[in-house]
Amino acid sequence: MRVFAALPVSSEIRKFLSEVMDKLSLSYKNLKMAPLLSLHITLHFFGEISEKKIEELKSILDDPFLTGRIIRASLGGLGSFPARGNPRVIFCTLKEGAEEVVSFGKTFNEIIHNSGLAVEEGGRSFTPHITLARNKQGRIDPHFLNSLDLEQRVFLFDRLVLYQSILRSTGAEHRPLKTLIFTREGE
Repeated sequence: MRVFAALPVSSEIRKFLSEVMDKLSLSYKNLKMAPLLSLHITLHFFGEISEKKIEELKSILDDPFLTGRIIRASLGGLGSFPARGNPRVIFCTLKEGAEEVVSFGKTFNEIIHNSGLAVEEGGRSFTPHITLARNKQGRIDPHFLNSLDLEQRVFLFDRLVLYQSILRSTGAEHRPLKTLIFTREGE
């Protein structure tokens, strides 16, 4: 089963980002938009793992070090991977909360590593981002991406979700396997 852990975005932010995605799709016909209900920041992609490992991951989400970490965030700008040439991914960055997401991601990965579950060590640094679209072909004007105003909307990441990713001809479908609701300190 293909599995990943992510911080889903709120319904209010999804609604706002849908307007941004509409502008992108009107300007660039070769973009495949991310499923609106699945917008998130991926903390770790585990790939194909066994049912046994999935059960171990579910139990790890009960670790007390993962609770009490509601993260306040705001939208930044639009970017792309790679940044030049023909980008494959168009995404939204965080202006506020990026450091906290990176810190939480490190804690999450350390807990997984310390539990004995194999975790791939990627060579790339983690850049918190919300994937909006994938580019099938062609250039994307970076000036156009910079021209779309994201209004620094403030929102909260209040949960961590372990998702199953099912690949379909229409795109990936994400099904929650376990959700950890964050709590405020002292509650």
